[in-house]
Amino acid sequence: MNRFMDLAKELDEYSKEGMFSDSIKKLVEKRDELDSLDYLNESLLLWLEGHDQVGKEQVAEMIQAFLSLIIEGIRVDSTRTIETLQSFWFGTEDNPELECMSSYTEYVRKKASYDALLPELSSESSYAKKKHFSMEALSTYSKGVEFIGKIFTPLLVLGKIIDEEDYSLYKISQMTLHEKVKWFNKKRGNKYALFGDAINRQIRNADSHLNLNVNIDKGIVELKKFRKGKVVIETILWESFIRDYFVKIGWMIQGYIYAQILMIQGVQDRDTFVGNLEKIQGII
Repeated sequence: MNRFMDLAKELDEYSKEGMFSDSIKKLVEKRDELDSLDYLNESLLLWLEGHDQVGKEQVAEMIQAFLSLIIEGIRVDSTRTIETLQSFWFGTEDNPELECMSSYTEYVRKKASYDALLPELSSESSYAKKKHFSMEALSTYSKGVEFIGKIFTPLLVLGKIIDEEDYSLYKISQMTLHEKVKWFNKKRGNKYALFGDAINRQIRNADSHLNLNVNIDKGIVELKKFRKGKVVIETILWESFIRDYFVKIGWMIQGYIYAQILMIQGVQDRDTFVGNLEKIQGII
C-alpha cells in the first residue's frame, strides 16, 4: 500500500505543477476534505459533467463493457474477482511488484505532457516544434498501449474465473499483448471485441521495434516493415492516426478506470451508482 500512496502523491505533485486542467487541480486540493467514496464520485463526475471531451459515447460504451465483464466475474466468484481488480493496482501479497499503478502514473504523465503542447502548436509553428509534438504523440500512444497490455491481464483472469478454469496470474502477465488479445477474443467472442479493436496491431508492431516515424512535410506516420527480406514503408495519414487510433487508447483507459469506480459505488453506495449508471446509459 505504501507503494500505491507514493505513486498517488506523485500524481498530486504533477497536478500542483500545472500538468492537468484546473478542474483536476481543484479536485486534488479537495482530496483531504473528501472521504474515498466522495473523491471517486467527484473524479467520475468530472468526466460525466464535462463538455469538452472527445469520444464521450465511445468511453461510455467501454465503461458498460468493462462493467459487464466484472459483473460476470462477480456472479461466479466475487472474492476472486475483487482480488483480481485489486491486484492490478496493488500487486499481490506474494508479489507486490505485479502492481500497475506505476504504469498508469507514467501514462498520465506522458498524456499530460502531450496535452500541454497542444495550445502551443499552430500551422505557423517551426518544423522542430511540429516534429517534437508529433514524436510526443507517438510516445504517448506507445505508453498507452503498454498500459492497455497490462489491463488485458485482469481481463484474461476474469475470463478464467467466469469459465471456472485454473490460472497463473504471473504467467498471464508475461504473455505478449498480441497473445492476450488473441486468447481473450477467442474465449469471449464478439461481446467484448471493442477492447481488442482499440489497438492497431501494425502500429503496435512497428512501435515495439522502433520502426515508427512521422514525416512532417507529407503529414504521414511511417511504419517500417520487413517483407520478403526487404524493408518496406507503409503510411498512415497523420489525421487518421489521431482520429482513428490515438484517441481509442485514451477511451479504453478511461473506460477501465470509470468502470471500477462504478463497481465500488455499486457495492458501497447504490443510489449514487444507479444515478451515475443512468447518466452513462443516457450518453450512448
